[in-house]
Amino acid sequence: MTRIFLFYIFTFLSCFSFAQTTGLQIFNSSNSGLPDNIVLSLAVESNGTKWIGTGSGGLARFDGVNWTVYNSSNSALLDNWITAVELNGDQELWVGTFLGGLAKLEDSAWTVYSASNTGMPISSILSIEIKAGINAQYFGTYEGLVIYHDNQWSVYNTSNSGIVSNPVWSIAIEDTNMWWIGTEGGLSKYDGSWTTYNTLNSDLPGDHINAIAIEDNGTKWFGTIYGLASFDGLSWNIYTSANSGLPVDHVTGIAIDNENNKWLSTFGNTGGLVKFDGSNWTVYNSSNSQLSNYLRSVELGLSGNIWVGSNGFGLAVLNESGITEVDVPGTITDDEYVINQNYPNPFNPGTTIRYSVPQTSMVQIRVFDVLGNEIETLVSEEKTTGVYELTWNAAELPSGVYFYQLKSGDFIQTKKMILMK
Repeated sequence: MTRIFLFYIFTFLSCFSFAQTTGLQIFNSSNSGLPDNIVLSLAVESNGTKWIGTGSGGLARFDGVNWTVYNSSNSALLDNWITAVELNGDQELWVGTFLGGLAKLEDSAWTVYSASNTGMPISSILSIEIKAGINAQYFGTYEGLVIYHDNQWSVYNTSNSGIVSNPVWSIAIEDTNMWWIGTEGGLSKYDGSWTTYNTLNSDLPGDHINAIAIEDNGTKWFGTIYGLASFDGLSWNIYTSANSGLPVDHVTGIAIDNENNKWLSTFGNTGGLVKFDGSNWTVYNSSNSQLSNYLRSVELGLSGNIWVGSNGFGLAVLNESGITEVDVPGTITDDEYVINQNYPNPFNPGTTIRYSVPQTSMVQIRVFDVLGNEIETLVSEEKTTGVYELTWNAAELPSGVYFYQLKSGDFIQTKKMILMK
């Protein structure tokens, strides 16, 4: 559905012990501009810009360098609990909230849709699905499926359709006449008529359908709170913690990459990020990395990057082949707060950081490790308007990835640097 930005991580990071990975980066409210550590939803533009829906901090935009936060105080959003984000191309973003309806961001302009100004039955949004080539948007709400097409709102619920249950937690669209709707009462398929699949009439392991993904060959994958299922139209395959390498049964998200690997976000004491290649299971969690066991969302990115949102531990990006990025220092002026990319980068052991201050203000520049621990404060004083430069020596630190952050008032900008000895 979406794509991703790239980051350096190295296998020799002494604080990590990975199953098979050479790249993991964690972002939280301490080491980045992420406004809240509960990450419910993710979307990534083709240029790498990330959109992150949080549990109480609103919507965050991360372009790989700068963080921008949109919430009910500084934007048209009516609620800071962002349950779903979905891109319609790279120019249009749809945002679902728990209590404040929908918001569309297009060309820097917001449009808000709620039960009070549309045909939606309720302003509580659970899921969003947009498929390229189909001129319609599909929204899951607590009171049924809502389709927005040609400025018209259509509602499908248990009273006017064959949908099995009203709370719609997941949606997958094959074409305009083939919908798969995941509810908390089972699975509903629409192909001109309605068909219900649940634990009573199929091999589904659970009726609460958190996630749906479709392979190129048409096989459907369903994540439930009681396991994972695949369905090719004729037969079911069921995977649980009892009969497979799935570490826990609660599957919250599914993403299928170009090599047909299934990436699963799972939630539980031994949960985490799971890769299933059709034969082998690989699990990344707190037992072999710094990744949380309680994951809420998963999203594919470019070059094998996998983004995951956690339930209280922030945002993470993982790449089994290593995460790479090239940063080039740019010219800065003193008309805005900016912290430039350090140079050289990678470095050993010293590096230079330039930053600008547009007005007299209290300025802090701090260095963090990949876990969010503060390593050193480089600047903590009042600065007048101007462009400044400092040199940091990391001779006493181990090789690895570090982050440096400029903070002044409400402004925060974070960048990364690589110490390579």
